Amino acid sequence: QVRIVTIKGLDQQPCGTPHVNHTGEIGSFVLLHSEHISSGTRIYFACSRAADWMLVREDRLLHELAGILNTGISELPEKLEKLFENNKKQKAELQDLTRSLCRYEAAEYAEKEPLIIDLGKNQSQKLRVFSQEYGRVAKCTTMIYSAGSLIDFAIVSPDQKARDFLEILKQKTGCSGGGSPKIVSGRSELSKADFAAAAEAMMKEKRGQ
Repeated sequence: QVRIVTIKGLDQQPCGTPHVNHTGEIGSFVLLHSEHISSGTRIYFACSRAADWMLVREDRLLHELAGILNTGISELPEKLEKLFENNKKQKAELQDLTRSLCRYEAAEYAEKEPLIIDLGKNQSQKLRVFSQEYGRVAKCTTMIYSAGSLIDFAIVSPDQKARDFLEILKQKTGCSGGGSPKIVSGRSELSKADFAAAAEAMMKEKRGQ
């Protein structure tokens, strides 16, 4: 037999046991928060010694955070909001500086009309911005890549032939990728040496036609 406990208008659940003789045995009881789920609303709470333990833990965390931020507990929301806004502003400034740097470097590279540009290790984030800026000034089709655990690359073609180059590279290296006729991007699992060799051979072959 299963005992069903019904709280009218709120919930209906099988009895979870164990039982208390009276509600005073429960001690502290605190509703924490709730969230909407597919079957309705889930309510989180703490009671008895668990509530006491959570109160102590949260109080310690608040005091530690206040100490780190050198402020009072009551000022924490305002302090954190300012930190978030400053972080957002600094991130935007860093993106602007990165784009300016990429624009300058792209102009320098374009004068040399290179077959391949190696941005260095773990520069996949820079790769996207650099390839966009290089696309504005490129004079010929160029491969740009960065090696990390995988090879991230882009092919920039002012002649609108980037997809043609990519298809050949897929056949040679088994890489994945896609994009517009002017700029494609992709990824390869080859080692840096093998990818660079395959890319250079392809670029020489295609640019020589």
